[in-house]
Amino acid sequence: MFTDTIEVQVNVNESSTQHHPVPDFPIDVFPFDIQALVVAAAKVYNVNIPIAALGVLMMAAAYLGRSRYLEDSPYKTFAAMWVLLVARSGSGKSHLIARFFERLQFAVDQGLPIASFITDFSMAGLLDELEENMNGAIVFADEMSDVMQRIRRERGMAKLGTIYDHSPVAKVRSKKVCCSCGFDTKIPSPCMSLIGCIQPRCLPPLFTPKDIDGGYAARFLLGWAENGQTADIDTDVETLDNRLDTVLDLLHERLLSLQKASYPDGFFQPGKVVLDTAAQKCVDAWIAKNDAEKERHRNWFEESIYVKIPRQAMSAMLCLYALETCMSDKPETYIIGEELAMKGLRLADWLLTSQKFSWNFLNPDMNREYTPLHGAIAKAIMEHADIPSGNKGIFPMPKLADLVKGYLGKGIDHRTVGVAATALGLEESTDRRVVRGRLIRKSTLTKMAFILEIAPRMPEDDELLVSSC
Repeated sequence: MFTDTIEVQVNVNESSTQHHPVPDFPIDVFPFDIQALVVAAAKVYNVNIPIAALGVLMMAAAYLGRSRYLEDSPYKTFAAMWVLLVARSGSGKSHLIARFFERLQFAVDQGLPIASFITDFSMAGLLDELEENMNGAIVFADEMSDVMQRIRRERGMAKLGTIYDHSPVAKVRSKKVCCSCGFDTKIPSPCMSLIGCIQPRCLPPLFTPKDIDGGYAARFLLGWAENGQTADIDTDVETLDNRLDTVLDLLHERLLSLQKASYPDGFFQPGKVVLDTAAQKCVDAWIAKNDAEKERHRNWFEESIYVKIPRQAMSAMLCLYALETCMSDKPETYIIGEELAMKGLRLADWLLTSQKFSWNFLNPDMNREYTPLHGAIAKAIMEHADIPSGNKGIFPMPKLADLVKGYLGKGIDHRTVGVAATALGLEESTDRRVVRGRLIRKSTLTKMAFILEIAPRMPEDDELLVSSC
């Protein structure tokens, strides 16, 4: 391996520590040989450590697929991760990630028992692969913006959400496809990893307000790789490049062997990995800490991140388990001990911090304080919104402004209410056949209930109230 020729050394990016709230990537959560691989790859491609480290983590998730799972009743957590590397164009991320995955793609082309590898995305093609391959699928996107546009065109957001939860997903809506019973064809326990790259400037338009309010955007782990440590190795790049191929070949074979082990009698049988007692206590304490943080947050957007991070943490822990197993000469134990659990939770803490920082780009207003005006808008919508058939409705702006004025008194005009409603992410209706208003969905009501609970009460000075919006 690398460790017979190089030492694992990284340089801390001083500008990162002084001006960047995302801490250094905890590279020591990986086995020592994997740490050396990460540092060498960062040196060869002249990228920072987070890009190479997240690339290895994504590679482990892709290889593992449905072959191993953690059981957290009543759910099964697979090593399925939706990871977006956030780094600007020219950072070297695309070439490095492509090299990490070229062996996986070749294995898929050879028909080996491994998850399907999809580079030309379509919802129909994805559902076909998930139906045919019990190991699941990996969607790889060098530029995630293109994939998201295609998903929206094909109206596939709801299906992707179902796939993320590993819930049975309908492949078709036509009753002619299945038998005489007339039911849709269902894909049981679908498993999909989504691995892509995105530039920071392309992040804000990637998700709509509905995606953010409904918690869909929080399913994506946004790995901030714009800054971070750099590799410090005396070995020349050509030597490292040659060794990189050797180690990637070995890691490919060992990760592939984990997949092959899930076919003990020629039939697919996922392996159950469990947390030992000490590891479970660590995880329970970590989840309790995050639940307390979630309750203290006055920010709707960050709360949705805290809701999703526990299962994402378990997926990341399963990936670390796979890498530890590959780098060990001992037989697979199917047990995660306390030490590995603590490493997984440290990695999850970094991912959580990266998420929160990246979401500042996703929505620059996410850290704003709510005012009594925001609370009045939330109250009006909660008490008077009408959503027909459980889908979406339109709240007329004149009615909203009159209600808010009734709650707050003088000093509030229609324009002020409109500006504050936009700040809350309430979309304007584009249907010109009805009165001008704001779209109201079920997710909107959930968000308004949250804002109503935490918004401060109206101050006595109406002028202060108006200026705060």
